[in-house]
Amino acid sequence: MTHSNFRIYLIAICVVLVPVLTNGQRVADQIYMKLDSSTSQCFRLLNGTHQVGCQSKENGNTGIIYLVESSAELDAINQDSGNYGEYIVAIDARHFDEFASALQRMPSIVGVLLMQRNSEPLGSSGISEDAACPNERTSMYSEDAAHKCDWNPTQTAAGVRFLDWTKPIFLIDNATEIDIIVKSCWETFNKPVDGMAREFPVCAATLTQFMTAAKDAPTCLRRQEMFAGLSGDTTLHLCDPLIDENIIAFLPPTNKTAKQMFEHESVFVLTARMDSFSMFSDRTPGEESAISGVITLLAVANAIGQKREQFSSAARQRKHYLLFALLHGESLDYIGSSRMLYDMNQTKFPVEASSSVKDQVDQLTIDHIGFVLELNQIGSSGGEHFAHVDGTVYSGIKREKIDTVLKDTGFSLADDSNTSRLPPASYQQFLKHSHSIPGFVIGDYKTKFNNKYYNSFADSDNLDAAKAIDAITKVAESSLKAVTNWVANESTGYTIDRDYIKDLYDCFITKKFWDECEILKRATTYLENKAIVRQKTTYIGTQGSMEARSSPIKRIANVLMVGSLGEKLPNVDTKEQCGHLSGLKKNNMYSYFWQLDLLQSDNASYCYQSTVMQTPAQSPAFLIEDYDMTSGKYSTWVESVWAPSVSLKLFLRPPPRYSLWIFLTAMVVLLVSMAICLLLHRISPLLIDAHPGADIGDPSL
Repeated sequence: MTHSNFRIYLIAICVVLVPVLTNGQRVADQIYMKLDSSTSQCFRLLNGTHQVGCQSKENGNTGIIYLVESSAELDAINQDSGNYGEYIVAIDARHFDEFASALQRMPSIVGVLLMQRNSEPLGSSGISEDAACPNERTSMYSEDAAHKCDWNPTQTAAGVRFLDWTKPIFLIDNATEIDIIVKSCWETFNKPVDGMAREFPVCAATLTQFMTAAKDAPTCLRRQEMFAGLSGDTTLHLCDPLIDENIIAFLPPTNKTAKQMFEHESVFVLTARMDSFSMFSDRTPGEESAISGVITLLAVANAIGQKREQFSSAARQRKHYLLFALLHGESLDYIGSSRMLYDMNQTKFPVEASSSVKDQVDQLTIDHIGFVLELNQIGSSGGEHFAHVDGTVYSGIKREKIDTVLKDTGFSLADDSNTSRLPPASYQQFLKHSHSIPGFVIGDYKTKFNNKYYNSFADSDNLDAAKAIDAITKVAESSLKAVTNWVANESTGYTIDRDYIKDLYDCFITKKFWDECEILKRATTYLENKAIVRQKTTYIGTQGSMEARSSPIKRIANVLMVGSLGEKLPNVDTKEQCGHLSGLKKNNMYSYFWQLDLLQSDNASYCYQSTVMQTPAQSPAFLIEDYDMTSGKYSTWVESVWAPSVSLKLFLRPPPRYSLWIFLTAMVVLLVSMAICLLLHRISPLLIDAHPGADIGDPSL
């Protein structure tokens, strides 16, 4: 064949193929309906021993949509003799607790669509994704065979978050998309008629959500290191450790140069956790699990901040200090508290000493801690709260110190026996390092959690606002009295601002999005990416990106703490000047933040000098060389990297015989095409000989 003929041949191919290729996406759009406006996906976590969570096959899991409303539908799927093969089950979120175990173990169910209409309550039975004994593996009682731990009575399927599903689960809360699944798909094409399965075509779905990590954290990290070594690409990630930052603040500030340093048992720690989790990373509201405690601590900080100089002066006279600590990652084996205590043991908390810094903050160690008061689930009881102690600590020499602080709070002990045990709480980690630290945990429960939605996607819109605000105010007032008496030996003149609590409650809990209220709008004025603080999520996240490292709750709480405890600096008029102070490094006692005054209605901004700072919330397991990840001492959780293609597509599936017809038709077309090509190949010499002058550059062409 000549060059000219070859050119014509290529043009012919292009004429045929270009329309096919350019219309391929249009054909796909006509076949599939994508639902992606409101879906959240269950994702995979791994720890030192196993994997938990969900994923699909790399190209997605495909099955026939089946709406399950009772055990009868599950039995029908289980007894299916081959009508449809594999199923994608659609289920109302209110029934998830009832059917979770069956959904997880049935191999014919290859995916789950969990439907939650925003206007529908989830019911009184509750849904908790955590286990009956949260954080049991890293508990201080993990080796106590006699300890029966069942604090969380509404746990679903023995801790549904910690099951290995090996199938995707999508949460859908858009009413329109739910109607498409239920009415347009299930009722129109799939719902049995008179107990008989429907004829083809039937409505099917493909759920695509592939995760790159598998087996356990050590295996994933080892593979990741091996792939990076072979390819030279250090940015390649299969999984990432969970990481963020704690928020801490000291009052009064310490200064080694001025000999204002911690002494033995001179520090009172007021702490709360600011994280929760669920199967769905962007659906972790944690309103009762975490936010109620955060609001309580912020209210105490605001009250002391109004009298900051008075409090600091009185505390210095007694050589006592207050440490506010909002801890991150506590719901997943105490990431924040374990790192804080690890750094204390390394004499690196809050920062490592530096000879190049003139005015340095003192390093806090375990021996400096004199008391720990933890705020743990505050809002659901409407008034009755209890103090929880460890029996061995309380029955020892620290009893008098505990009783003194307990008297200030006005709360009674949940159990005053020498066999009493702490609930899942950060205070446990303090006692693992030193069993002589007095303290207790305040919660709205006595022997079991009242929160029926503990650590779950459903921990939202369940609190009675008036009762919750009353409860938070009561605990804040009691905690304030205990703190001021212990640290400054005075409690008069300090007042909890109930309106401030109401504003925070409205912002964090009542509003659908965190940036809808005025205080949080002002708090996020100078954040580069305001969208990141819009979604209600308290999940700790990973180090996969700098944005992920700063979770919404951490960013917002940090600004609020600075606004309460910081000092406005005069003669610092611009953001650049304020930032310059941070860069001078003349001291590490203070941090500098440029932000609005959150309690004023004007738009004036100020440079705040504050002892508020962020410290790492990453498990020591990822810092210690050759750490045994099966030991259970520290959290070993990592999150699998998500594959880029995440989708939910609906389509109509034809009868199986159609697939055979399509295959046979394609084979016929292929054979005919091959025959034509072979024929053209054989007769091409005849065609060329018929035009002997047809060659490159021949002017007769």
